[in-house]
Amino acid sequence: MKQIVLFWNRLYFCIFNFNRRMQLYYYKVVLCISNSVLQCCKRKPLKAKKNVIEALVDAKCSTIILVADVTMLAFTALLLWTMINFTSMIFPWLSLVHTEKITFCIITVFPVLFINYRMLWRNDRYIEYFKIFQKATLISCRIWSIITGMCVLIVFALFIFSLSIM
Repeated sequence: MKQIVLFWNRLYFCIFNFNRRMQLYYYKVVLCISNSVLQCCKRKPLKAKKNVIEALVDAKCSTIILVADVTMLAFTALLLWTMINFTSMIFPWLSLVHTEKITFCIITVFPVLFINYRMLWRNDRYIEYFKIFQKATLISCRIWSIITGMCVLIVFALFIFSLSIM
């Protein structure tokens, strides 16, 4: 179980890291555009503020962690829906096709929230793992980024495959 929690937190960290890099890129692009507009108006260009960058990439409270949370919830929901689809193919009497949308959403929401709470959010466990993962080498981070991307693509492809077979 510890290996599963470690893997889940590693996926979460890689998604957070990707969103962090994109947020910093967007900030730099907006800063560059605003500086070019200010230069056209012959005004003093803006500088990147360190406290703004720190607020953008804060692992405890930032928009990036919210985006990473939603991404992990969506990833878990896709994984759960894929398992439901494959289970209903094997055992047709367990199919959830005939349930109402509200019931299906409730059946989905509780396991997804429970899984992510137990693996990531309880007692801010992810912060401890983030500290460990930030010490990793660049090669290790790249390998895990590729593994995370592949996991997301595989789960999405399996979900589409399970829908097409049904």
